[in-house]
Amino acid sequence: MIELPSFTPGPPLVISASSFQRFMQCPDQGLSHFRGIYGKTSREGWIGQLVHRLIARDLTDGRIKDIELVARMEIGSTHLNIDLAAVGKPSDIRRAISEATEVYARFCELPRPELSEIEVTVVHHAGDDVTLKGRMDGIQQMSDGVAIVDWKKGPIRPETRHQMAFYGLLWVLERHSLPVDLQAISIQTGERASFPATVADLERTVGVIAGLVHDVRTAMIGDEPLPKEPGPWCRYCPVLDTCDEGQETISLLA
Repeated sequence: MIELPSFTPGPPLVISASSFQRFMQCPDQGLSHFRGIYGKTSREGWIGQLVHRLIARDLTDGRIKDIELVARMEIGSTHLNIDLAAVGKPSDIRRAISEATEVYARFCELPRPELSEIEVTVVHHAGDDVTLKGRMDGIQQMSDGVAIVDWKKGPIRPETRHQMAFYGLLWVLERHSLPVDLQAISIQTGERASFPATVADLERTVGVIAGLVHDVRTAMIGDEPLPKEPGPWCRYCPVLDTCDEGQETISLLA
């Protein structure tokens, strides 16, 4: 249904949905990820990961009664414990847990689809030392196929479409069927957004991935930067200290 091209030769690349989205926001920030420069986990990122753990627990075991207790269990048994420095002092950690439980409480108020699979990890070896991978929050079985569902802690942003298209492509490559819907749901606003999953749309995503591989490998071999696209994501960029455009953007946003 979808054919992948031969990729520009170079070092092995593992492209996840998040690194793909990051590259689409700012190629140079995406390049830093592939170079192994990840930066520190942000407070917002830490809370978002905890929220997703609570949602996964809910979808697997049912409604959580003692949310704070389960939140602390998730922190103690996952990498969230390693990243506690992103949150701060003990009092800051308590506030972060409280914020996460408030988001989970809003999630419980939303109508939710019936899911046939939860937290689905899909990996596809695309050839030429390129691996594509993604973890989808849930799969909903429809009468005419499946819908890929992804919950967002905050509002649905324009760049979300890149992540959803990446998920759709992974599904076609590994499950050999075209999703009937790619659905993002905002816990903050209750908004639901559907994105196209046509063959033409996914073929365009293949072209973007091929361009990403070419640009990243060329830059890595030549030790060169890529174009910079400043935006709100600059706040969490691991190479912000060396990016004048990013620093100016943060200054304006502040």
